[in-house]
Amino acid sequence: LIENGEINACHDVSDGGLAVALADMALAGNRGIEITAETLLEKGLAEHAWLFGEDQGRYVLSCPAEFADQLISRAAEADVPAKAVGIVAGKALKLTSDCSISLATLKDAFENWLPDFMTPDD
Repeated sequence: LIENGEINACHDVSDGGLAVALADMALAGNRGIEITAETLLEKGLAEHAWLFGEDQGRYVLSCPAEFADQLISRAAEADVPAKAVGIVAGKALKLTSDCSISLATLKDAFENWLPDFMTPDD
């Protein structure tokens, strides 16, 4: 699927959950991601459990919009649960309607926290 251009990126959800995987992908691609709200209501999970639950058997895939339905159908044929959780758009990571962070802020926090921590206060 990657060789055919049907998948742009793939990331596991084992270290920090879906939110961390999406943040990693957004930073790596310098592209924003917007999660669709209805995906949070699934299975009665609390929002934090859905966003930060770690699992070694789940992956996030990014694909061109024209392949999304086909990718989900092919997964179903292989008995692999799959669903669309959002879209690649903008310059922010938008996890919920009231939880959004710009890629610039996310990048700064990711890359500069340790040097900032190690710098003594004047």
